[in-house]
Amino acid sequence: MEKLVQIWRESLIFRFLNSLEINIKSKIEPIITTSFFFPFFHFVLEYYLYIFLFLLPFLSSGKIAIGIFIAFVLWLVDTFLAKDRRFFETLDTFTLLYIIFMLINLASTFFSPYLVPAIKGYLKFCVYFGLFLVFRDVFKDKEKIKRALFVILFSTFLLSLYCLYQWIIKVPPLAGWEDVEFVGENVTRVYGTLQNPNLLGGYLIGVFPFILSSIFIFKFKSVPIFATLLSFLSIIWTYSRGAYLGFLFSMLVYFYFIFRIIWGYLTKKQRKIIFAFIILLFFVGLGILIKSSYLQKRILSAFTLWGHSSNATRIVIWQRSFKIFRDFFLTGIGLGNDVFRRVYAFYMEPRFTALASYNLFMEIGIEGGIFALLVFLLMLYYLFSRFIRKYNLWNLDYKVIGITAFASIVAPLFHGFVDTIWYRPYPQIIFWFSVSIIINLFKENKESKVLLFNLGGLGDQILFLPVIKAIKEKLNPKITIITERRGRKIYDILRMNVIEFNPKEKLSLKDTLYLIAKLHRENYDLSISTGKSPFVPIFMYLVGAPVRAGYYENPLSFLYTHKASSKRNEYMARVHFRLVEAIFKDVSYSNPELELSEDIKEETKKNTEKYNLRPFEYVLLHPGISKMSIKRGIDRRWPMENWIELIKRLKENDIEHVIIYGPDEEDSIRDLKEELPNSKFVSPKSLEEFLGWIYYSKVMACLDSAPLHLGVALKKPIVALFGPTNPMEIVPMEPIYQVVKIDLPCEPCLWDKRKRVCEALDCMKIPVDLVWEKLMIFIKG
Repeated sequence: MEKLVQIWRESLIFRFLNSLEINIKSKIEPIITTSFFFPFFHFVLEYYLYIFLFLLPFLSSGKIAIGIFIAFVLWLVDTFLAKDRRFFETLDTFTLLYIIFMLINLASTFFSPYLVPAIKGYLKFCVYFGLFLVFRDVFKDKEKIKRALFVILFSTFLLSLYCLYQWIIKVPPLAGWEDVEFVGENVTRVYGTLQNPNLLGGYLIGVFPFILSSIFIFKFKSVPIFATLLSFLSIIWTYSRGAYLGFLFSMLVYFYFIFRIIWGYLTKKQRKIIFAFIILLFFVGLGILIKSSYLQKRILSAFTLWGHSSNATRIVIWQRSFKIFRDFFLTGIGLGNDVFRRVYAFYMEPRFTALASYNLFMEIGIEGGIFALLVFLLMLYYLFSRFIRKYNLWNLDYKVIGITAFASIVAPLFHGFVDTIWYRPYPQIIFWFSVSIIINLFKENKESKVLLFNLGGLGDQILFLPVIKAIKEKLNPKITIITERRGRKIYDILRMNVIEFNPKEKLSLKDTLYLIAKLHRENYDLSISTGKSPFVPIFMYLVGAPVRAGYYENPLSFLYTHKASSKRNEYMARVHFRLVEAIFKDVSYSNPELELSEDIKEETKKNTEKYNLRPFEYVLLHPGISKMSIKRGIDRRWPMENWIELIKRLKENDIEHVIIYGPDEEDSIRDLKEELPNSKFVSPKSLEEFLGWIYYSKVMACLDSAPLHLGVALKKPIVALFGPTNPMEIVPMEPIYQVVKIDLPCEPCLWDKRKRVCEALDCMKIPVDLVWEKLMIFIKG
C-alpha cells in the first residue's frame, strides 16, 4: 500500500493541486511574512486543542461541533497560508485512504434516496475528518502527546469523580435503558455528563489506555492511579455489555504488548507495582461481580440470544439492516441517522424501531456501500499491520505511546460489533486522536531540528562550540541558535542560522511573544539552553521542543526534560557539554574548534607581509578590553607600564611582534599608542581577519577576553594573564595554554564572590618577568 503515495504524487490531480497551493502561497507570502498575528496561529491551535480535549466529555454535541470548527479554521489558516507547509506533498498512505473513503461516501450521498438528509449527514461526518487532519498535524512529537494525555487524564479523573457521585446518590436513569428482564433490580447505571451509560462506556474504554499509561509516563503517580481505579469502576457501573466487550479486547491487546515488549525494561520494583496494580484491579472487579447479582446477569445475558429482549432486538435489527445493505450494495443509502431511519422504515418489523444498525461495520456498508466498507477495513488493516511491523523499531517512550493508542483504537471497534456508539462525537474524537498518534509514529525519521539558546559575547559562544559539534555528529540536524548581537559573528562565520535576542535592549512582551510563536511553528525536536534566568525555561517550554535540556540550578528547571549541573568546577566548555551528556550517553567531548577558510588565510597572510611579518613567527599581543567590560566594572587590564616594558624587551631581543585590538578597544590602548608610536598596531576590519592574525601568530599574549577564546578554538599557543577570574573555568588545562597569575588569598573573586572588580585590582599587578618567562617557553621552543 505504500505505492499509493507514489501513485498520488505522480497523478495529474496532485500536480494541479500542489501547483495551485504553491502559487497561492507565493502571492500571499508578502502579507503573511509581515503579519504579527500569523505566527501565533499554530501556537494557539495547539493549546486550544488541549483545552478542547479537556472539556470534551463536558460539552454538548452542538458545542463540540463549534469547537471542532474553530480548530479546523485555525488549522486551515496555518496550513494553507504558510509557505513552509506543504499539505498535498505530505499526504501519507492512511490519509489518502481516508480521503478515498470520504469520496466514496460523497458519491453515496448523491445516490441517496433522501438527498438533503444525506448531505447533512455527510457534512457532519466531514467534521471528524477535518479534526483528524488537525490532530495529525499538531500531535507529531512525544511532548505534545504527553500534554494531551495530561489533560485527558485530569478530564477523565473529574468525569470519574462525577460518576462516583452518581453511584453514591443512586442517580435515576434519564431514559428507558433497563431491559424488561431486569426491571426492579434497583441498580444504578452511571452516565456521567454524557447522559447515556452506553455512550459513557464507549468514551471511557477509549481513554482508559491513556489513563493507565499515564502511570508510567508521568512522575506523579497518585492522580493516574486514582483516575485508573475510578474510570475502571465507572466502566463497570455503566453496565454496558458492548463497552465490556471493547474494554476486554482493548486490555488484552494492551497488556499483551506491554508485557511482551516493555517488561524487559522494567526494574523489579516496577514489575511488582504493575503486578500489584493488576491484581488490585482484578479483585476489585471480582468483588463487584460477586456482590452484584445484576452485573452477573448482565454479563451472562450476553451469551443468550432470543431469550433476552435487548439481544432479540439487536438480532432483528441486524437481519433487517443486512437486507438494506444487500439492496444498496454498491451505492449505499448515504450518511446519517435520519437517512437510516427513513430507509429502515420500509424494512423494519413492528416494535423494532432503530436509528442505526447496531453494528459499526454493517452501518459503514449500509451508508457508503461495499466499497466504503472495504476501504475502511483496508484502513484498519494498514494501521494494524504497520503497527506490528514498526513498534519494535521505536524507543521505549514511543512504544508505550504506540501501544496505548493502538489499544484505544481497538476498544471502539470491538464495541462496534454490537453498537454504533463510534458515530457519536465523544468516542469518535478519541478514536481519531489515537489514529493520528499511530500515523505520526509510522513516519520515517526526518531531518532533526535543534534550537540552541546561548546568550553572551564571542567568548561565551566559543565555549558553546563543543555542544554544537556533538549535536551535529549525533543528529546531523538543522540548527538554529539564539544569541546576542555581540556574539553572533562566530555563527555567521560558521554559516549557521542565527536569531538575535538582546535582553539588554529591553525587548517588549509583544516582540518576545512573537518570537516564541514563530519558533513554535518550526516544531523543533530538541532544545538546549544555558541561561539560569527563570525566563529561559519558560521560553523554551513554550517553543515546544519535546526534548529540552537546561541547568538544574535554574529555579524553573522542572520545565526541562533533561538537566545537568552548572557547577563551575572545570572548563566552562566542559560544563556546557554536560547538557549534551544529559541527553545522549555515548558522546565524547573535545575542546572548542574553529576551522578558517582558505580565503581568510590567504587574505590575512598578505596583510602580515605588509607589516614585514613572517607567518607563524611573530608574537601577537592583545592588551585591550572592550568598553562594555569597563562599563560593567569588570576591567581586568594589565597595567599599561607593564605592557610597555614587555614590548621593549621583545624589541631588544629582535622578536617580531604586533599589537592587535578590536574596534571597541581603541580607548583602552590609546596611552600605549602614544608611548610606542613606532610599534606595529593592527585593528582588523572583521572578525575573520582578527582570527587570521591569531592563526598566523607563533604565540599570543592576552588577557581574559574574547581573543583568548578565539586562540583556544584555533589551538594556538597562548600566554594568558589572569587576576579576578578563575583560569580553570576559562582555559583548558593543557601545556599549550600557559596561565600567568599571582596567587592572592582573595582570588578568584569575580562572579563567585562579587559582580565587579575591586578598585585596587592587586591581582593584575603581575610582574613582567613572569609573563616573559612564559613567552620564552614558546618562542625558544
